Amino acid sequence: METIREGSNSVSPNTVLDRTTSEWPTMPLETKSFSVPTRMIMQKYTFLGVYRIMDRFHVLVNIPYVINDMYMRKVTRNTMGMDMKMDTVEGLGDMTLMSLYTLYTDKPAHPKKKLTLGLGVKTPTGENEEVTESGFLVHAMMQPGTGSWDPLFLINYMRALYPLVLQTHLF
Repeated sequence: METIREGSNSVSPNTVLDRTTSEWPTMPLETKSFSVPTRMIMQKYTFLGVYRIMDRFHVLVNIPYVINDMYMRKVTRNTMGMDMKMDTVEGLGDMTLMSLYTLYTDKPAHPKKKLTLGLGVKTPTGENEEVTESGFLVHAMMQPGTGSWDPLFLINYMRALYPLVLQTHLF
């Protein structure tokens, strides 16, 4: 997070803060502070399970656990450039359930070519209304979940040149 996107340009957090503080004389007095992100660490640990129903049909479940940390630089009218760490947000993310069907394979064991289609759903199992210790809603990007049901579609092509295996996904 060394830069922040502003249209097609990149600017540093300090540039944003400098510009903001220079505009303070023209801003309403209620405007007390500004914060910009300086660093974000987003971790995801995933349990992935696959169950074979038939030779060409599998069911896949994906259960993520999310840990998000964000560091900010805050400027107020009284202090300049105070660095702070936001509360860590962690918990179960949105789970997915997907069915996979092997449309084509040149052989069942150790295939050289394989085409798989998938259809599934992402469920709103992750928390999407986390609040900080001070009671403010955590930014949407930091929430473990989205709060929405989403359809999932997958096309996967695998080409094996053993020991190298190449795959391409359309997800």
